[in-house]
Amino acid sequence: MNNILVIIFLGFASLVFSSPPPVDPNLERIARELWTTKVIFDTPMADFVKLRDAKAGPQGLTWEADGCTNADDSPFGWNFKNSCNRHDFGYRNYKLQGRFTKQDRKKIDKNFKNDMFNQCAHENGSKDACRTMAKMYYRSVRMFGASVATQMLNVATTGLEEMDQKALAKLDAELDAELEE
Repeated sequence: MNNILVIIFLGFASLVFSSPPPVDPNLERIARELWTTKVIFDTPMADFVKLRDAKAGPQGLTWEADGCTNADDSPFGWNFKNSCNRHDFGYRNYKLQGRFTKQDRKKIDKNFKNDMFNQCAHENGSKDACRTMAKMYYRSVRMFGASVATQMLNVATTGLEEMDQKALAKLDAELDAELEE
């Protein structure tokens, strides 16, 4: 009887003290990709900011961001910095994960525009002017990519807030038409 107890004890002890099985690298890759996609497309901005501050998530993600790069993070006081940071998170992690396709770039860019539109809804001042500025930021990254676009935006932002409603509506319609192409 004692021998049976010793064998059972040794069996349990080997289970308890053995090292965990190795983690499949494919599972880690899939976890990073799923996390990245969820954080970009399905997470409210306030939660994204908390995750970014905590550098949460699977190992191997990059949370580095530089706001709106060379463009103003807050043109005319409209705060687009978090939108730009999430856009950076999307570009950088999709590239690191080897899945930065033309379609994914477009989807990340469209989410960037939606994030800025959501921010405009909470900003003071003209919502229309804020949305037009958001469209300009979006259009620039779509046409030129993030690095060139931000330099061009610094020139384009002058005077937008002072435009009358008719001129603003015309510019907004032109941007909408170009974005549809």
